[in-house]
Amino acid sequence: GWNEEPAEIVIGYQISDDKEAEMFELLIHGYMKKVGISYTLMRVATGKKNIISEIVKYSDRNQVDLICLSNESENSAFELVSSLEQRAITNDARIPVMLFNPDADKTKSMGLFTI
Repeated sequence: GWNEEPAEIVIGYQISDDKEAEMFELLIHGYMKKVGISYTLMRVATGKKNIISEIVKYSDRNQVDLICLSNESENSAFELVSSLEQRAITNDARIPVMLFNPDADKTKSMGLFTI
């Protein structure tokens, strides 16, 4: 059967400007509180060049079952996923990855992205 424990949601992000990071965190907090979902924020240091490797390391250490990423690739027949997304999908820890396409209309209304 399914694991009856609620899923733990970790939102990883990389924003160099502290003020922008604070605004992002407030936006996330407001939305997640509104929909009643508990979460953890993981701010990856901007000195880290590869946010995906940091997310995979964190996920591996914390026994994460699924990594979800927003597909930021342009609609192109030649580039269905970016190189970062490819690295996530083929991660050494073999953690499953789900990509989703942001909804442009909702993205604009939220200011950053779609949840």
